[in-house]
Amino acid sequence: MTPLTSPLPLSSEQRAVLQGVRGIAALWIFIGHLMFRPVYGLGAFTSEGSGWLGEILFFRFLAVDWFLLLSGYVLTRHYAAGFTRASTGRQIDRFYLRRIIRLYPLYLLSLLLVGLYEITGVAHPLSAGQEGHVFAAWPVTLSINLLMMNAWGLIPGVTWNEPTWTISILFLCSILFPNLCILFGRFSLSLRATLLLMAAMLLGYCAVYTLVDMKSHSDATGAILRGLVFFFMGYWLARAPAPMSVPPHRWHNILLALLLLNAALMIVWFALGGFVLLPFHLSYPLLLLGLIHGEGPIHRFLRRPTLQWLGIISYALFVFHYPLLMLANHWAGDWLRSMATHRFWEDLWLYFVVMLPIIGLSGLLTRCVDQPLHRWLSRALGIATPHGGNTPKC
Repeated sequence: MTPLTSPLPLSSEQRAVLQGVRGIAALWIFIGHLMFRPVYGLGAFTSEGSGWLGEILFFRFLAVDWFLLLSGYVLTRHYAAGFTRASTGRQIDRFYLRRIIRLYPLYLLSLLLVGLYEITGVAHPLSAGQEGHVFAAWPVTLSINLLMMNAWGLIPGVTWNEPTWTISILFLCSILFPNLCILFGRFSLSLRATLLLMAAMLLGYCAVYTLVDMKSHSDATGAILRGLVFFFMGYWLARAPAPMSVPPHRWHNILLALLLLNAALMIVWFALGGFVLLPFHLSYPLLLLGLIHGEGPIHRFLRRPTLQWLGIISYALFVFHYPLLMLANHWAGDWLRSMATHRFWEDLWLYFVVMLPIIGLSGLLTRCVDQPLHRWLSRALGIATPHGGNTPKC
């Protein structure tokens, strides 16, 4: 180990690139869930009938892992330098307040919407098939959800708004983050040692999931392990020294090669009938380094205004797409099923009928609820936003 050089905050160009990645990831998860018919009930959409696009969207869970990785990386680049052995409880409390006002308002609003569904009789199936148990014991399960502890395994399978298990795990990682910085803050690894550590973590993660039945990747021990692995990967990668000897255009070429490799792995996955996700995950550290340190057509694409807007609304889209899909099924499910041919290209217009209102509502929630509440709470609590007013979104 070598003495730590505090990681610098992300530049505006780097933030814009990651914003675009966040927008694509949220859209990927949203469309992937739209095609997950057993839960969402929209019979017009099935991954089986959508060809190559359905196969790509099957990998929506890789985008969730990217959210976890980016959260660890972005928080470390913005906040790690502020936590040392001399840090006070007040400094740590202010960090916790920032995270709560970043995550909680839309999370709470989505939870209340799901509760309203249960009262008004809107169908609310869960992929684990436990909706009867979850809502029958609503005083207990609501309390756990309100505390954002729903994926911590206190009682397995109690998440009301299913995708928010990720928010619950991010909340846990945020609680651990200052202590992680204080514990390891005096040292850093070289980039090579960091990449070896990433590989060891992923090999161990793969071995545990292969040998131990975790039952779920999005609840209890499985969710916690998954979240900690990818969050800590982001933490260590953010603390590694910048690879100054590799020029930006070469990082872009590495990024492009890894994207093509992942596409080839998806083809092999379906040709062979599936295998462990380790080959995908092993590419994550270099993919992130390519996004941060590279420059080329991919980076310019990610900085396009449309993707920047998707990145801005990505949190609202992630948190609200599940309850809004439930509402779409309740109001228009029968009509969508009557119009569907179950041939993807003929049903493409139906996707837009469902997707565009939900994306638009996510934009309205961001602009009219999330951003005003965040500004108001920041002022009311006297919390200054670090680094020029750019609050980390992850």
